[in-house]
Amino acid sequence: MKKRLAFSIILTGLVLLSCSPVSSSSVDSVSVSGTQPSSQTSSEPIDPHAPFEHVFSKYSLVEEGKSLSRSYLPSIGERPILVIPVVIEGYESHATDDTRNKIIATFNGEESETGYESLRSYYLASSFGQLSLQATVTDWFYCGYTAKDIIGASVNDGLAAVRSILNKAIEWYRFSYNESGSKFDTDSDGYLDAVWLVYSAPDFSKDRTLDNPHKTFWAMTGWSKEDGNIYQPVPSGFSWGSYDFMYRGYGETSLDAHTYIHETGHLLGLDDHYDYENKCAPMGGIDMMDRNIIDHNAYSKFALGWVSPILASHPGSITLHPSVTTGNCLLVPSAKGWNGSVFDEYLLIEMYAPEGLNTKDSLAPYAKGFPQSFKRYGVRIYHVDARLCIYAGTIKCEYTEDLTTTGFFRSAIANSNTGARSKDRRYKLLQLLDHSGVNQAETTAMSTSASLWGDGSVFTFDSYQNEFPLAGTMNNGQEFSYKITFEFLDREGVTVSLETI
Repeated sequence: MKKRLAFSIILTGLVLLSCSPVSSSSVDSVSVSGTQPSSQTSSEPIDPHAPFEHVFSKYSLVEEGKSLSRSYLPSIGERPILVIPVVIEGYESHATDDTRNKIIATFNGEESETGYESLRSYYLASSFGQLSLQATVTDWFYCGYTAKDIIGASVNDGLAAVRSILNKAIEWYRFSYNESGSKFDTDSDGYLDAVWLVYSAPDFSKDRTLDNPHKTFWAMTGWSKEDGNIYQPVPSGFSWGSYDFMYRGYGETSLDAHTYIHETGHLLGLDDHYDYENKCAPMGGIDMMDRNIIDHNAYSKFALGWVSPILASHPGSITLHPSVTTGNCLLVPSAKGWNGSVFDEYLLIEMYAPEGLNTKDSLAPYAKGFPQSFKRYGVRIYHVDARLCIYAGTIKCEYTEDLTTTGFFRSAIANSNTGARSKDRRYKLLQLLDHSGVNQAETTAMSTSASLWGDGSVFTFDSYQNEFPLAGTMNNGQEFSYKITFEFLDREGVTVSLETI
């Protein structure tokens, strides 16, 4: 490994945040130089050896979901989820014990039992052991609908038939297993934490007779509209996907959970990071919530509470180690500073490595039509605009820093990677800042390794202002006046230095 030079520089008012797994009791994996943070008054001496403080977001995705009347799958702890295999009439031949056993392995199996990861093994690794999912897979449920019935009921509402099947399936489960479902309501809010419906028909890409404008025979996640019941919990978030997603990509020779992992990200409260309008590719395809590949990015992990920012209100340099194995990341706010929540606007920096959950997707595309991740080490910079706004009905009003649900008003994330879903369609929730200067918000191209920031590369706002909607400032109207330099990058880490300009 190259020798890393530690040095201090004077930056007035700069706040550095570095992320490590929340469960970490120390910050040994993060090396920082410069003046240490202090809660002391300015008249007191600053202890240069004071430990960095772990800082948690004052809000979580779970709370943001409740403002939308949605109960998200809790992202921390041991969480049992309910998986019901559904027989679609006309496709009974796929509803076998062998298929059910493969569903069990895809959701619960060891990494060695699949071609990639199981749902459980992926989230255990991505969360640094903080989320342990265990799927209870029932017997096959005969829903009584043909594919034609389901498509016909979906003309005005793409999920109408699925919601009907969901409600019937839950009733069947309670009766067949003499179980209220309370064990799947681990936060006791009256809602089942998560329900998966795995149907026996193929997806429409395998059987074109199943295609329809709402793409019902695909994979999707939705939300029920029932009131919670703590005595007999009802569904809130549910996912719907074909059994044959197990055989996509790596599943051609073994089992593949990529699609189920992506949809479960929605159950946790994560938005899609691609553009539904297909006008741009803000994340360049390389993310689990974009094109179903690699580990979740640093923003997603921050939002889910899996990495804890370490507040270091001092100037200097910091060594980041690969985020996939350490959770390290660096948050640099605009001139107004950070508001103490994941729901703000800032730059988020992490070191990418083709290791851990990134390994296999970096060696080759996992399925036809899907991108390949990067084989080399480098840095990814994200422009995050996860600010909250007040909603009045379906209208997004002014920005706010508080989550609230009061009568007709509620608050939630203002922007999306789909323009039509954003308060201002120019703004993206999460955009990759491309080192090569490509504006990912204006192209549908998939990212290449040129998007990674390497040894000796430098970011200044002026040099890359074409990647920001307002050019001269961040979306919040504030300046970003820091020069960020990446040095001594190798497999073990990268030194990030910041200075005012």
